[in-house]
Amino acid sequence: MGEPGGTTAPRDESEERFYRAFAHAPFAMVVLDAVGTVLEANEAFAGMIGLDPDEIVGTPESDHVIDDDPAQVLEWTAGGEPHLVVSDRRYRHAEGHTVFARCTIRMERGPAGHLTGQFVHVVDLTRLRQAEDALATSEARFRRAFDEAPIGMALGSEDSRLLSVNDAFCALLGRPWAEVVGRLATDFVHSDDLEEAAEILRSGHALGNLDERPVIRLMRPDGSVVWGQISLSRLTGDGPDPDANPLLLAQLVDVSATHEAEARLAHQATHDALTGLPNRTLLLDRLAQAMHRRVRTGGEVVVLFLDLDDFKVVNDGLGHAAGDEMLVEAAHRLRRCVRPSDTVARLGGDEFVLVCELDRPHEVAALCDRVLGALATPVRIAGQTLVMSGSLGVVIGDDDQEPADLLRDADVAMYRSKADGRGRSTLFTASLRAEAVTRLEQEADLRTAVEGGHLVVHYQPVIDAVDGSVSGAEALVRWQHPTRGLLAPGDFLPVAERSGLIGDLGRVVLAEACRTLAVWQSQGHHITVSVNLAPRQILDDDLVDTVRLACDRADADPTGLVLEITENALIETLGVARTRLHELKKLGVSLALDDFGTGYSSLQYLKDLPVDFVKIDRSFVEGLGAGDDGALADAIIGLADALDLVSVAEGVERPAQLERLRAMGCALLQGYLLGMPAPAEEMDFTPRW
Repeated sequence: MGEPGGTTAPRDESEERFYRAFAHAPFAMVVLDAVGTVLEANEAFAGMIGLDPDEIVGTPESDHVIDDDPAQVLEWTAGGEPHLVVSDRRYRHAEGHTVFARCTIRMERGPAGHLTGQFVHVVDLTRLRQAEDALATSEARFRRAFDEAPIGMALGSEDSRLLSVNDAFCALLGRPWAEVVGRLATDFVHSDDLEEAAEILRSGHALGNLDERPVIRLMRPDGSVVWGQISLSRLTGDGPDPDANPLLLAQLVDVSATHEAEARLAHQATHDALTGLPNRTLLLDRLAQAMHRRVRTGGEVVVLFLDLDDFKVVNDGLGHAAGDEMLVEAAHRLRRCVRPSDTVARLGGDEFVLVCELDRPHEVAALCDRVLGALATPVRIAGQTLVMSGSLGVVIGDDDQEPADLLRDADVAMYRSKADGRGRSTLFTASLRAEAVTRLEQEADLRTAVEGGHLVVHYQPVIDAVDGSVSGAEALVRWQHPTRGLLAPGDFLPVAERSGLIGDLGRVVLAEACRTLAVWQSQGHHITVSVNLAPRQILDDDLVDTVRLACDRADADPTGLVLEITENALIETLGVARTRLHELKKLGVSLALDDFGTGYSSLQYLKDLPVDFVKIDRSFVEGLGAGDDGALADAIIGLADALDLVSVAEGVERPAQLERLRAMGCALLQGYLLGMPAPAEEMDFTPRW
């Protein structure tokens, strides 16, 4: 080897071979003298620090070392200490960056043991150190991400023991770190979810789409429940047996709010919003379950269909808030009538259904009495003391019936209770089903008649009591049935009311009456035409527009149109009727209160409402001249005069009635004695006296 700063001595062949091996070896090597000056440096070492060998030879090694390890090595070797030293050093690269290396240093010593030189074998650890740093950085990032994650994070052993958890995990469980770490994960799982949680932990896998990840209930110390969605993965090692001592990494997200929202939506889909009772969907499901239990265990399944009587009077008279209060009170009372295992449902409006499972059929009557009795207790609503009543339809389940069929039959029986006087119960029979089928056929036929123009309007004259002239005519609908002939209103109006066709039927009659009025007006007849309004028509928001349009299309003067509303209909719809009648009055039409004296209207109504005519019910006319002194009819006529209203008597069929009413001073008269209902073209305008 050459001497630093001197000439190179000739090398023999063996030295030359050694030198070439040294110079071109793939391993970095350097030879130092006793004080650390570089005597030789091979190409690998020079390349490692970015210099040529000639730039290194003759320089102190410390010029290329960042750390002071060489001085430490010299200190270690003073006095003949180790002959072989391993040291980690950092070299300075010519381009300024650091080269990490591990040096194996052989100490050369003289006869007296003094250091004469060093032979250094250098291994470049830069990439290894970079990898270690990257790993350390990655681990630090993971730890920070783990610790600071906004969702619960946990690291556990294969037996589900929690080894490490973050703050979010502890907060989700409502427990401090010390109460969580070291315990089994299943210690915090709701008892009903333990089996599912154990299976998830055994499989060590709970990944997939967000919607597919399992949700389990976790318990907090205060007993409250947290719904957690879990994502779980298995962490294996890099050794010869990767599956040895695996860890489980869990992510836990609090989805309690989402679960509660979904539960609310599910509840809303199957429950009535006002009363909280099951709706039709849940009712049919509960009824199906009850029928299945009946097959297995025996007993009876009883369905009670309840409709509150006169609920519309409360709703329209006291307002919808009062009606809602009554429905809620009814729901509370019905729930108290039955066992917790029975079902009380609300179908809508004022209709409720009870599904009860009884041991014996004879218990049905007592159940019905209990339900109707519970409703009968007075209740205070909107400052009024009210008594509820209901009509019950009852059906006892049969093996061959579907839930919807039971509900239908109970509904049929309920309508019979309504027809028989309300406030009672009716047990369904096959004959009631036949009647229901007949009603359906009638409704279908009537619908065809309304849509096909098979309804006709006849007119009954209204006579002036003073001079006998024709003052007006009442429009009375008839049905020209294809097989039954001409049907009177009593044969089909109840069907129209029940089926909801009364609105369409009323519009047909109104339009035809306006056309007839226009014809008579064009012929010079200064008379009125009266049209009856059903309660449902009064509640129709389009009523005023319907009347206006009918007059406009027929080119009829609305001052010749009289709209009649019965006293009972007025009471049923009073909340709406008050506004609606004033709106109609602005069109120019006149208003008549029909069947007066049969209801319970206040005299204040006559004063406040824009009524023009009071029609005395035929029940007060029937006995006149045949033993009845006519006191009630006379009082109504006097009341009408006092309020500046026109009195009209219906049902005048005998001369004695006519004379008595004229003597009382009744203004207008109507009845078979004075003119039968007939088509418009047959109207007799001749004065009757």
